[in-house]
Amino acid sequence: MERKEFPEGSLIIDAPAKVVRQLALETLEGLRRSASYMFFVVFFNTFEGTRVVDRDQIAASRLLGANSWTVTRTVVIPSTLAWVFASLTPAVSFALIG
Repeated sequence: MERKEFPEGSLIIDAPAKVVRQLALETLEGLRRSASYMFFVVFFNTFEGTRVVDRDQIAASRLLGANSWTVTRTVVIPSTLAWVFASLTPAVSFALIG
C-alpha cells in the first residue's frame, strides 16, 4: 500500500499538538489565578488575625514569664489559626469561581 502525502499533512498532524498546548497554557493560567486568589484572601485574613490577638492574653503570658517565642507559640498562633481556617472557605470558593 502506498503512502500518500497531503499538502496539509503538517497541519493535520500539528493541530492536536497545538490544541493540547493551548489547553495546557489556559489551565496553567487558571491555576495561577486561582492560587493568587487563595493566597491574598488567606494572607490578609491571617494578617488581620495577628493584629487582633488579645493584648491581655499576651500581657498575662508575659507576666507568667513567657519569652517572645513562647508567646508566639502559645497565644498568637492559636488565635490566628481561627482566622486562617475561617478564610479557607471563601478562598476556595473564589478560586473555584475564578
